[in-house]
Amino acid sequence: MPLRQRTALITGGTRGIGKGIAQGLAAEGVRIALSYRSNKTAAQNALRQLQSLGAECFAVQADAANPEQVEILLNTVIERYGRLDILVNNVGEFNWKPVSETTISEWQDVISSNLLSVFLACKAALTPMRKQRKRRLLQRTPHDASTIPAIRERRAWAATLTLRSSNSTRTASPQPWCPTI
Repeated sequence: MPLRQRTALITGGTRGIGKGIAQGLAAEGVRIALSYRSNKTAAQNALRQLQSLGAECFAVQADAANPEQVEILLNTVIERYGRLDILVNNVGEFNWKPVSETTISEWQDVISSNLLSVFLACKAALTPMRKQRKRRLLQRTPHDASTIPAIRERRAWAATLTLRSSNSTRTASPQPWCPTI
């Protein structure tokens, strides 16, 4: 799929790996939309760096685990660029504490950030992406979760993240953990 003038939304795209993905796509001529939860300074810095590469880009403050904010985010991207070709689900919060020290609220935040956010973004992207012939979804995790010592005892979650990370460097066709569009 030629990337020039395609549109990508990268959740959590203002720092770290998400920003790196944005820079790589921008270098290929992709128009970039970034989402961030709270760090406006990081978003402004990421936009400046992308613009220095000649990228057409903007950022939207949105909590990727909030259904209403995700709908607004997707609608904003469609209003601005008229389409969405690539969705990169990059948000993923980790709790590095053992289960015995983790509160229910902290665990719910991890689940919302890593699983609910992917579901919400994919669900919101279904309608606009179905209208287009070429579209890609990319789920990203920072590393093989089964190797994280604090998470080993959380087998189901680690297995989910490991499955999600198996295609982390490729823009792949939808996998079993990703809705078919």
